[in-house]
Formats: sequence, C-alpha cells, structure tokens
Amino acid sequence: MDAPVEPSPRFSQFSAVDGHHYMWRGAGPGQGSNIIAVYDPSTELWSLLPTTGPLPPGEYGGCSVCVGRCLYTFGGTDGSSYVNDMSKLDLDTLQWTKVQTSGSQPMKKRGCGLVRVNERTLCCFGGKGIDGTTQPGSTFTKSGRNRRNGQTNEFHFFDIQTGVWSSPELKGERPPPCEDFTFTMVDQHRAVLFGGYERGRGEANDVYLFDFRTMEVTKVKPVQGEPWPVGRSQLAACCLNYGQDHPQLLVYGGVDKGYNTLRDMWILDVDNGKWTEEAPPESMTPRYYHSITTSLGPGLTEVLVFGGKREWRGDVIAETTVLRFAAISAQL
Repeated sequence: MDAPVEPSPRFSQFSAVDGHHYMWRGAGPGQGSNIIAVYDPSTELWSLLPTTGPLPPGEYGGCSVCVGRCLYTFGGTDGSSYVNDMSKLDLDTLQWTKVQTSGSQPMKKRGCGLVRVNERTLCCFGGKGIDGTTQPGSTFTKSGRNRRNGQTNEFHFFDIQTGVWSSPELKGERPPPCEDFTFTMVDQHRAVLFGGYERGRGEANDVYLFDFRTMEVTKVKPVQGEPWPVGRSQLAACCLNYGQDHPQLLVYGGVDKGYNTLRDMWILDVDNGKWTEEAPPESMTPRYYHSITTSLGPGLTEVLVFGGKREWRGDVIAETTVLRFAAISAQL
C-alpha cells in the first residue's frame, strides 16, 4: 500500500469544495506549483494531482469557488503585484483555462471575498489592491508606503456564462473598505461578511448580512451582555448547515489587533445574530491565513482545516484537522 500523502506547508492558499476538498498554491513550499491537493472525506486521504494549462497568475491571497464540475479562481498576488484575472479549472480533466472577461472589471487585488450566488453568478467584494476607477457607491482608502495601494469596498457580480462583470447597486449599510475578512454563503440568497482589517481601525469584528434577493446589506448589531468575538483578520470561516433553518457560521483563528494569533472557535446563528463560543479540540493550534472547507455527510457537516501560520511571521505549517458537527445542532 502506498504511504499517505499530505500537502506541503503553506498559508494564504486557495481552497474550494464540491464534496471533495480542493487546495492549491499559497505562500510557502507550494508556491508556483501546478499540483492541486484533493481531500476525499470518504477515505480521509489526500491526493496530490498535477494540473495542466495556463496557471492562474495569483500565487496566494486570492479567492475561489466551485460551480458544477468547474473551479473558479480570482485575484491574488505573486508578492510584488496584484492581479484581477479569472481562471477556471475543469475538475474532470484538471486543465486550467483563463476566462475571457469584459464589463465593469474589479480592481487588481488580494484579500477579497468570492461567493457563488447561483449556478450562473459569482459575487466579489472588497480587498486590497491597486488604485483604479472607483466603482460608483464604493470607496478606496489609500494605505502603505505605495500611495497607489489601498483597500476597497467595491462590489461586483460575474456571469460565468457570458464572462461579464457588472456593478449592481447595493442598498443598506455597505461595509467599509477592508481586506482579509471572510465572506460566506449561508443559504441560496444570503452571505455573511465577518472581521477583516480596516485602515485606521485595525482588526474588525463586525457582521454584515448580504441579501442578494433585495441587494440589501444589513449590519448585525451586538446585544448588550451577549458574547461576541474580538476583532480579527486573516481568519477562516464556513457554513455548517447551508440552506437549513438557522444557518450557522463557524469562525476559527486569525490575528487580533495586537498581532496575537488566535485559536478560539465561534458559531454565529445567522438568523438571530447570536454568537456561541465552542472549545476547539486540544490538538488544534492557534493559526492565521489558514483555510477551512466543508462537506456534508450522513447527518453531519465535516470541516477541514489546513495550513496557515501558528505565530505572527512564524513558521508555515502543514497541519490537517478534521472536525465533524451534527448537521443541525453543531455540537463538536
């Protein structure tokens, strides 16, 4: 029998799920590789598979999502410049294709969010990148030594059938320009944005609910006396029970305002806005810039946590942790 394999250490990698968990590239030994790592929940094993075709230019810090048997990836950086390319990986042939796009293009950036609204539409929000044409209704906040760099709260839809980017109007309370937050679909119409880094404020702990039926954004208000996570960026999150009553958002790790690496785990009941802190398994270490993906099994949600860094500017790790939650109650 062949020895089990595991992906190399990495952080700020791309990840997506369609029943299997996919992870590739990232900063670390895997940087520049054409190998995609696939985790099969049924065997609890990783496979390392070579891909062909033109690799996406973003090495790390971008975002991705699966639609059908295709994996779409957007944005990222190679460490010196940002990109706004959209690429597609056929999960049957493992061949990459650069997607030809038009319309109201997002700026070149990293640290943004990308979700699948439906089988045809993707939504991209926020991030840090290079100053470009400011989208109507959005704000660009310059930061860093290079005054062209900054954060945005631009909002785009992408039609995967036509390759057209568009800039729909948002109602309600649009989040401020930010980067390194989480952006997660929790049912067929809604996504939750949590945390991130905001210029002039630092690590945030705000919750915003996007409703794509009404195109309205609502900021979830904390209830006095109720528990609430501290501000953080470079965290990871997933939905535990997508599309069910009272969808739950799981948040793990990140860094706080003092650059402390976190290992706390929180679950948000999206419908009532209440957080519950859960004790992670003792084997889970503090980490940031890691990835979290989920898949559904019989009566449970399986959560795969991989990679990241344990300490601020510390070593890159290759640590796989699998958590299993009851489908509704979300008990460890």
